[in-house]
Amino acid sequence: MRESVDDAASDPDGRLNLFSRDTDVLNASQPAAMRLGGITVYAPTEADLTRGINRLSGAIRDAVGLHPSLDRKLLLFVAAKELAERPDRRVFAAVLGRELSLGHMDCVPCASINGKTFRVYIADERIPDFLHRVDEIRTWLRRVRVLTVSEVRKRFFPQIGWGAWSSSAHLLARAAQLGFARQLDKYNFAWPEGL
Repeated sequence: MRESVDDAASDPDGRLNLFSRDTDVLNASQPAAMRLGGITVYAPTEADLTRGINRLSGAIRDAVGLHPSLDRKLLLFVAAKELAERPDRRVFAAVLGRELSLGHMDCVPCASINGKTFRVYIADERIPDFLHRVDEIRTWLRRVRVLTVSEVRKRFFPQIGWGAWSSSAHLLARAAQLGFARQLDKYNFAWPEGL
């Protein structure tokens, strides 16, 4: 965690104290506020606001740094686990957007099985590896015609435990988004017909 000793001492309950509505801030007649993108984040004091945003930013960066890729739901889960509390969803979205705009991470669009696009979040320094692996999948899939998520996991993430299956699925979903994979079901991807 990126919290300093002084931060912990000045916040005895250890909570984020960040809210997406000013009416949720208790015991503060004039809550502190900061606009992040299209969302205003509130806290009881300026110190709470700064400390809370810094803690949530650190948890997001830590989560993305520990995993090859995370979708938004998993990123929220991992960050909440580090913080020992689940942040307000709108506050989380605002701080995540701030981290993206600061260049600490990037998001990559991927195709879901129902044809919708979802995004995965990747630490900035891991983007080249992610893109290289997607290119390797293109070559591999062209040769073998069908790949499973488990095969991709064994090849690219054999030493990683939790999250490796999802990161493997993200690579294949990115290949599908780019048009050189077709998702058959949750576990199997095929080379598209006609290519």
